Amino acid sequence: MIRREYLQQGRAFLSGVAALGCCAGGAEQVVRYLRENGAFGLRLSGALCLLVAALVFGWTAWSAWRSGPEAQPPWKTLRWWRWLVAGVLAIFVVLGFSFVDQDQARFLCRGACVLWIALLLSGPAWSSSLHGTLDRAIGGRCFRGLDFAVGNVIVIVLILEVGLRGLAVVRGEDTLMLNKAMGYRLQPGPNPHGVFGNSLGFPDQEFVQAKKTGTRRIAALGDSFSVGVCVPYEDNYLTLLEALLPQTEVYNFGVSSTGPREYRVLLAQEGWKYQPDMVLVPLFLGNDILEPIAVPELLRFNPDALYVELLARRGYRLLREYGRRPGAGKLYGPLSDEGYLELASRHLSICRKVDSPTEQQRWAFALEQLRGLFADCRAHRVPVRVLLLPDEVQISKDLQARALKVRGWQAGDIDASLPNRRLLQFCANEQVPCLDLLPVFEQAGPAAYEPNDSHWNKLGNRLAAEAVAEWLLKPGAD
Repeated sequence: MIRREYLQQGRAFLSGVAALGCCAGGAEQVVRYLRENGAFGLRLSGALCLLVAALVFGWTAWSAWRSGPEAQPPWKTLRWWRWLVAGVLAIFVVLGFSFVDQDQARFLCRGACVLWIALLLSGPAWSSSLHGTLDRAIGGRCFRGLDFAVGNVIVIVLILEVGLRGLAVVRGEDTLMLNKAMGYRLQPGPNPHGVFGNSLGFPDQEFVQAKKTGTRRIAALGDSFSVGVCVPYEDNYLTLLEALLPQTEVYNFGVSSTGPREYRVLLAQEGWKYQPDMVLVPLFLGNDILEPIAVPELLRFNPDALYVELLARRGYRLLREYGRRPGAGKLYGPLSDEGYLELASRHLSICRKVDSPTEQQRWAFALEQLRGLFADCRAHRVPVRVLLLPDEVQISKDLQARALKVRGWQAGDIDASLPNRRLLQFCANEQVPCLDLLPVFEQAGPAAYEPNDSHWNKLGNRLAAEAVAEWLLKPGAD
């Protein structure tokens, strides 16, 4: 009896401390929300969850202090832990699907998890009659079946999560290609659409470290535009660029689905080995700035923290797109009209005149990575040049109008050339030459892009190569 009294007092004390902690955390988030002067958002939603959790913890502490010794607490049973883990996993999955790639979703995720824990530790959860009540409400057999199913789902999810992370450690790379610069490298040899990969997985011939006398070597970074996913190797704009520049080697270090963070990693891991005389950094405005590859950090309690959730989301998107074009009979290729419009509407966000808090953070992150990349080039005493690659939604008025309708925005909410001007100013401040290809592609129009794809076709690659070659051949370009 004395031991139970001590447990009861300890429970009251810990619940009180938890209530104070939730109050402090919720109040801090409310203050930060007020400083941001934003609309009702994810930070405030998380703060409200914490404040409600504080009330639940406070009520639990008061009840425990006034009541007598309780029966064996539920946290000593396996069933309680099953439902605890199930609730947390459900929060991660639901928020991961509802707030895709939104950094501030972590505030709501944390608040919701704390609230779930508070509810499970509250008085009703400690009541010995809880399970009997549930049995009577939904039927004993149904409740036991549900409880059994929840336990099996948890086991499967945990095994899959541990397996994916363990495989990443064993292979030395990220199985889901989330935060490693090598995840999306090509297979050596022929790849789809006539793309060719060398032994390192880059879309080029074999690299050699020794340079020919009198030959300039350019290390070109980039994403799928550098890979040239829609054209054969010989029509890639970087392959054409090498042919247009006299006594110049262009080493193509392009890797699909990468961005400024990965460019810097690739340059450090691979690029400097080949002693380049110049580094070329193409930035695709559609996603290089506002869509960084997710990094699953469990300690941040971001919905993107679980590999399983990311795998499920990617599989869902792939199957949904496949269902939209069943006649195609394949998973890969040009997007459906609906799928491409959704993609274009996401890419349109970079042209919005007023950034959301998440977009502000992503701009800051991308620019920080670029500054680091520029600093690395200066440390190696190698000049660096930046290319701005426009998205089709920036030049096609029809696609732009349809994307605005999807987002529910007005034409006055966006400025198609705004991101280009921002990056031109940034590069000027960093004293890094920058070429904006938007005027070139505004002249060509959508004819330079593959239908429903966002990548350049042969015409687009040729126009880009000619514009870059003319720029680099100007006096002082070295």
